[in-house]
Amino acid sequence: MRIREFELSHSPQSLPIRFESLYATALGHQLCVIGRDEARQVRHLSLDSQGDVVASTGQLPLVEVTGIASCAENLVVTGVATGNRPEVLRVAPSGKMTWHGELPSGGQFQHWPRPVEVANVVLLLSITSRPIAALHLTELVGDDLGILRSLALTDDTDGIDVLGDPTTVLLARVHAEGQRLELARIAGDRMISRIEVEAARPGSPSLARVNDRIALAWVTEPGEPRLQWFDTKPEPVGGPEILAMPPRGVVTRVQLMATDSKLAVLLHSVDVVGDAEVVHQPDGALVRDEPRRMFPLYVAAYDDATHRLGPFSLVDADARVFVACWLRGKLAVIHRGRETLSSVFELQG
Repeated sequence: MRIREFELSHSPQSLPIRFESLYATALGHQLCVIGRDEARQVRHLSLDSQGDVVASTGQLPLVEVTGIASCAENLVVTGVATGNRPEVLRVAPSGKMTWHGELPSGGQFQHWPRPVEVANVVLLLSITSRPIAALHLTELVGDDLGILRSLALTDDTDGIDVLGDPTTVLLARVHAEGQRLELARIAGDRMISRIEVEAARPGSPSLARVNDRIALAWVTEPGEPRLQWFDTKPEPVGGPEILAMPPRGVVTRVQLMATDSKLAVLLHSVDVVGDAEVVHQPDGALVRDEPRRMFPLYVAAYDDATHRLGPFSLVDADARVFVACWLRGKLAVIHRGRETLSSVFELQG
């Protein structure tokens, strides 16, 4: 049986904005991309399924973006406004802002608000570290913000990923204390189930839902990508799997992207090129010149029958930032190296 692999549908398309941060979501037949550019302005692009720009708008009133989700026929965008204020925006597909509101903070943010869709309702989730470690949820109802619901946590949080399902929120959380990885289900202001995942020194958790199962991936130091499956309770379905390493670099992040029964795995690495050198300055001073680092990005399809990855496809040899999203059966990856590119992949086999 042939292992499925991703192939570029056509050459990568150059985008007109040099993004320094990237967030994206599918909205209808378009891919909406929002991020901060080199001028530190938050900008919006809409792309078609071929990765071509169909709309570009001016600046949105944020200094940074922290999350994006689609709801009905609009975008919900969270971010940081001037004065370090948490803000939520409703944005039309054209990129025009139609409403905005300031979010209650609940304390000092460790993870800024991000939107999560649960049963066609958008919840805004954040985690604070002071005055106490807590998880906060605010419901967005039309153009109004609901009450802030808080759930006390036992310690600070190093890394998270969240996933909405028909009734609850799934939270993958790396505890600061003991660097433990936990998978929890949250309903309202209660953590109704939780399970500790067998992981040593985990980082960068990523969640995806494939049919009636949950995939959780993470990176175990020093750069070993792992994946484990869970049912909807969530309870483990088998133990952790060690994913294949890409051809170059040490993996620093693994990102899962699922649609229907297909699971794409993106692996972001750091690759040290050359050696460090000591440079003699004209004034006689010695300056250490660090080796160059590149950040290769690969994508592969996960094969459920063999429990392994298919062949790696190189997305970018030096991707500083990236975001991926399924759109009309194709995987669109927006990535920034020397320039911002859109690469569209089709699953073959």
